[in-house]
Amino acid sequence: KPQKKQKNGEMTEDDKAREEENIQREAEKQQNSTTQIKIKRKEERLEALRRLKFLGASSIKEYNELEREIAELKKDDDYSKCIIVNADNFKGAYNATKYLIDCNHRKIAHITGDIEKFSAIERIKGYKKALEDANIPIKDNFIVKSKFLEESGYESAKELLSNDDKPTAIFASNDKIAIGAIKAIQEAGLRVPQDICIIGFDDIEECKYINPPLTTIKMDLEKMAEVSTDAIITSIEGEENVYTDYTIGVDLIERKTCIELKKYL
Repeated sequence: KPQKKQKNGEMTEDDKAREEENIQREAEKQQNSTTQIKIKRKEERLEALRRLKFLGASSIKEYNELEREIAELKKDDDYSKCIIVNADNFKGAYNATKYLIDCNHRKIAHITGDIEKFSAIERIKGYKKALEDANIPIKDNFIVKSKFLEESGYESAKELLSNDDKPTAIFASNDKIAIGAIKAIQEAGLRVPQDICIIGFDDIEECKYINPPLTTIKMDLEKMAEVSTDAIITSIEGEENVYTDYTIGVDLIERKTCIELKKYL
C-alpha cells in the first residue's frame, strides 16, 4: 500500500515510523515461521532416527552413529530448556522379560506400543537386551508392532496365536495391550497362565480386578509428579530455563498371570 506523502513527495515522520514498524513485524513473522519449521524438522528427524533404531541398525557402528546423532540433536537450543521426567522404561522391560526367563520361558513374544513413542522404543530395547543376555535368539515373528490400546493387544495376540510356533509367554508393552491379549488367548480356548503367561507395564487399577489379576511393572506416578513439580518450581524460583532429564525407577508387581515352567520349552 502506498505511503501517504507530503506535498513535496517525501514521507512524513509518522509514515516512516509506521513503515519501519511494518517491516519489523514482517521480519518477526518470518523468524517465527523459520523457527517453527526448524523445530518441526528436528522433531521429525528425531522420530525417524528412533524408528530406525527400533527396526535395528545393520551394524554396531551404524547403531552407535544413530545414538550420537540423536544425542547431538537433543543438545540443540530447542531442547535445552526442557524438564523431562520418565519412568525407567528400559529397565522395566528388561526386568519383565528376565522375570519370564527366570520362570523358565524361552519362547517369549513382545507386543509393542506405538513405535514412534519413546516409551515403546525403550521397552523393546529392554526386551531384546534381556533375551540377548540369556542367549535366547530374538525371533522377528515373536515381535508384533502394535499400539497402546486394548483392541490392538487383542488383534496382536490373535496374530501370535495364528502361527505354528506359538510363544509360552508374552511381554505386553502396557497393561491395556495385556488385557486385550488375555481376551484373545481365552477366546482361543487357552488358559492364562497355564498355557500362556503374560506380563504388562504401568500397573493401572484394572490390573487387580481382571481374571486372572495381571502381573505387571509398576510406574511410580506420584514420584514422577513430585519430581516434575519440584523441577518446575526450582526453574521458576531460579528464573532460568535449564535442561533436566529424570528417570524414575519401576517395580515388578507379581499377581496371577505368570507361572514357572518345569523345564525350558
